[in-house]
Amino acid sequence: MLRSLLSRVLFVRVSSGATEPLGDDDRAVILTGFVAHRSGLRTSSRALADANSFASTAADRRESWNVDSVRTLRGRLRWFAGVLRFTRTRPIVRFLCWTSRQPSPPAYHLSLSPEYDAAVELRFASPPPPSVIDEVIAAAPDGIDWIASSEQVFVYDTEDPDASSIFVCFLVHRPPTITRHECQTYWKTEHAQLVLQNMRYLKLTQYLQVHTTAEPPPGCLDTYDGIVYARKPSTWAVIRQLLHINEFRFNDTLVVDETHFTSATPVLLMQPDRTW
Repeated sequence: MLRSLLSRVLFVRVSSGATEPLGDDDRAVILTGFVAHRSGLRTSSRALADANSFASTAADRRESWNVDSVRTLRGRLRWFAGVLRFTRTRPIVRFLCWTSRQPSPPAYHLSLSPEYDAAVELRFASPPPPSVIDEVIAAAPDGIDWIASSEQVFVYDTEDPDASSIFVCFLVHRPPTITRHECQTYWKTEHAQLVLQNMRYLKLTQYLQVHTTAEPPPGCLDTYDGIVYARKPSTWAVIRQLLHINEFRFNDTLVVDETHFTSATPVLLMQPDRTW
């Protein structure tokens, strides 16, 4: 009785009609470099300066590296990312799983400081040879963690972003009990459908999955299985929507489903800064 009542209060029922995906798979090769957080004052500004400096270098070498586009992103609202992480701590998720009769997941990630303060993304016009990837990583400043992708899934995409758009980013980290292929397959099929079926609660303008390559090139992380870019119209839209009761309830639904393919996944708030 109590469990049934809590389930109805905490979780959103799947909508009767799904929102059709507006995008498609993209097989471009992308290198995303996340600038690691450093202690001290004005760390975000220094991290963004490093990202933009390297992005300018990459743009200058566009032809030799065969780069199609370059963009940078800056971290926003560090305290708010901590609030998002709180919903994924072990006690909260264990309670939600108990309520929904789901098995409890491994321990979840909680950090008072963001892992990364900025990011730079290089999209290549064609698959680069290993020597080019080596050159890119060698030319980058210290403290950048690289993630390589050869598949991007546009689950939902409605409009071009403007200057106020912001991404809620998740660096997907799978549980030790499943393979990368199993993680990415569930994420692309089952979880993506849940997102689409409840899009009216999310109010996203884009939901993009960036899947890490099966065997990352030398110098790239093998830690994460992909990146989620959940784009909102603005920072204030994120705050307003999370104050709505149904947004909390959908987040509970989402967190429980994430236990099937994620564990200890960092959360970042990133805003596009510059594009070359």
